[in-house]
Amino acid sequence: MDPIVAVVIAAIIAKTAVSVLSETSRSLTDTARLDPEEIRAVVLQNEGVLDCHEIRTRGLPSHIFVDLSVHVSAGMSVADAHALAHGVEHSIKRCFDGVAEVIVHVEPDGHS
Repeated sequence: MDPIVAVVIAAIIAKTAVSVLSETSRSLTDTARLDPEEIRAVVLQNEGVLDCHEIRTRGLPSHIFVDLSVHVSAGMSVADAHALAHGVEHSIKRCFDGVAEVIVHVEPDGHS
């Protein structure tokens, strides 16, 4: 009986190891966690955002990091651009589960 139980326990450990290895390898290789086009669609719903690009997502499914750039009117004040960036961050966190941090790079329209 002991050898059978040992094989069952070894199989459970192996299955868990493969699962952990698979998930951590996705994180270590910076595999995209969210569809950039879905994020772009959410971001463009924020009033004042003219364009959105350079969208990157990485991390674990329950702890996703998002980086992106948004274009705003060149005449927008720093305070308004800051408020807009916070709005973009909140809309992404509201629409996508597991997002832990959003970094929004604000660019004046016509500049890259």
